[in-house]
Amino acid sequence: MKRQVRRFEKYRDVMNEVLKGSGVAIYSGGKKEIVIKKIHESFDYIESHAQDTPYFMALADGKLMGSKCSRCGRAYATPHAYCSECGTGTDWFDLPEGGKIHCHSVSKYGGGRFLKQAPFSLILVKFENVDSYLMAEYIPEEILELKRMKKEKEKTGADSASDAEYNKKIWEVYYKIKNGTRVKPKFRRDPHFDVRDVYFVPVE
Repeated sequence: MKRQVRRFEKYRDVMNEVLKGSGVAIYSGGKKEIVIKKIHESFDYIESHAQDTPYFMALADGKLMGSKCSRCGRAYATPHAYCSECGTGTDWFDLPEGGKIHCHSVSKYGGGRFLKQAPFSLILVKFENVDSYLMAEYIPEEILELKRMKKEKEKTGADSASDAEYNKKIWEVYYKIKNGTRVKPKFRRDPHFDVRDVYFVPVE
């Protein structure tokens, strides 16, 4: 082999080499050796919100809207042009001002444009008298503390992804977030007309 490629038995070491080192490494921790490499691509998407446009316009105005079936009355916390139950067209309605966490996650990685946003928490919000959930980002003080912790480690050159203290804190934050917690929406000051224009914080 003309090019020398480093071999690692631990997958996290492979990823560190691929992302921050030479861009290619061999994972030798399994039954077979596997080449892992980084590929950079950059391209633009053209996206149309079509019939969901009123939903994103409302987010830009600091409002949450759902869809309600004009026939059976099933209410959705997300845009639905047609009812999933009976197929009838829906009408827009204002969602309640707050809800409760149905379930949650805490992620220290993110793909694509969300890579630099990590760590973050995603929740499913349950609204009263609404038949479906809304997935959104959850930003309590504990998540902000994690973000600050990651930045401090990056300043010192430490790899936060493999840092034991940081990983322990991730789990502590995960267990501290409780399902059933009352939450309220906040809206981005500079709307981008996407789902991240709204996020949730705990009700104090």
